[in-house]
Amino acid sequence: MRPMTLYFGGLVTWFGAIGIQTVLFPFLVTGQLALGPAELGFAMMALFLPTMLLIMVGGATADHVDGRRILILVHFLAGLPAAGILTAHLMGALTYEVLIIYALAMGVAGAFIIPARDSLLTHIADGKIQRAVMIATICQFGAQMVGFGLAALEPYIGIAIIFLSQVALLWTGALLALRLPTHTPEGGTAPSLAAIIDGFREVARDPRLLTPTAMVFGIGVLFFGTAQVVLPFIVRDVFDAGENLARDIAIVNICMMCGIVFTAMLIGRIGGIER
Repeated sequence: MRPMTLYFGGLVTWFGAIGIQTVLFPFLVTGQLALGPAELGFAMMALFLPTMLLIMVGGATADHVDGRRILILVHFLAGLPAAGILTAHLMGALTYEVLIIYALAMGVAGAFIIPARDSLLTHIADGKIQRAVMIATICQFGAQMVGFGLAALEPYIGIAIIFLSQVALLWTGALLALRLPTHTPEGGTAPSLAAIIDGFREVARDPRLLTPTAMVFGIGVLFFGTAQVVLPFIVRDVFDAGENLARDIAIVNICMMCGIVFTAMLIGRIGGIER
């Protein structure tokens, strides 16, 4: 199997699992545990905060460690929290604290797999990086939507089967990564705090980097972060989803993803945006 095929296969397994998580995690907080917005807000913070705090460490690590090794290890380890959730559910021991531990573990995994995966793409794209990025983007969105659809089946097949599918996806990604080619890391020395601080300084002094960084930060605060908390409660409390809560959260996410894909296609057709 070609390296690019293995790479895209691993991408599909990761984002398929993340698609399941995007639906089931808020469903477990709002539906299974019947908790409120504050609890979901803290749970989502636990999911994303480790990635934010450690993403620079993950990037520095990807500069100094073979990306294949990182993908194998992170895919395997990321399957353990999902297996833990499955076990807790089957034993009737699923609690808010268990979900927080799951969130923290997956947040840490994301901080290391994102830069390793992006870095590895440049080594196996055979010079066709733009085409590879386009295919990777399609795989990412498509796999997430498949994950949403699988999570939407919760009222019909149950939570256990879906979490078992998430574990299977993550560990399949580890098996695919085993067959990826190795590469020599770019960094000559071990990652250091000084190198990470230099990265922040570089962004701060270059307006071309600072401006989009500030825009992404604003979107996270004003839209993405709040939407991740508010939308499940709109589905649950305003539209009274009841037993179909997971399905309806999945439908909302599928529609949101379709909007993103449609907008990207529209921009591609009409050309670049000046500002």
